[in-house]
Amino acid sequence: MASIGFNTGTVDPQAPLEVLPTGWYQMQITAAELAMAQSTDAGEMVVLEFTVDPNVHPDLNNRKVRSWFCKDHKKQQTRDIARRQLSAIAHAIENPEIDDTNDFLGGELMVRLKPSSRDGYNDCSGFAAVGEQAPLGAGPQKKAARPAPAAADDEDEDEDEAEQEPAPRKRNGKPSWK
Repeated sequence: MASIGFNTGTVDPQAPLEVLPTGWYQMQITAAELAMAQSTDAGEMVVLEFTVDPNVHPDLNNRKVRSWFCKDHKKQQTRDIARRQLSAIAHAIENPEIDDTNDFLGGELMVRLKPSSRDGYNDCSGFAAVGEQAPLGAGPQKKAARPAPAAADDEDEDEDEAEQEPAPRKRNGKPSWK
């Protein structure tokens, strides 16, 4: 046996956390890893932890939500949903070519949460760039305008415009496990 190093009787127990209401929350990706699912059908998953931004939602005290994306699931539909959701996240954090879980870390985005069918949990049901959705409890937000591209000589004009075109955003409101 191993000692935990303190007397639990001297510490107030934590009250259960309530499920967050359905809505959009500004969040940051604070953990990302690959994990093998318990089910052999699910294969390898990307597991992301989203933390509520305390500057936008100060009353939520850095609440966290985890989501599992079965990118290698045996079922094609489940695999496609997970990959589309990961693409939506990558585009929302303006890093569309992610190839390592560390590339997700620190990304800020809007996450749509809803109560889960599992008591006491929230599910992520949508992803968008900050400013594309108003966070719960806030008025409408407008995305900041992108600066106009600098003038270029005729030879480089097409190249510069191609580099500055925003990538199309993909959204999928379906849970990753269905």
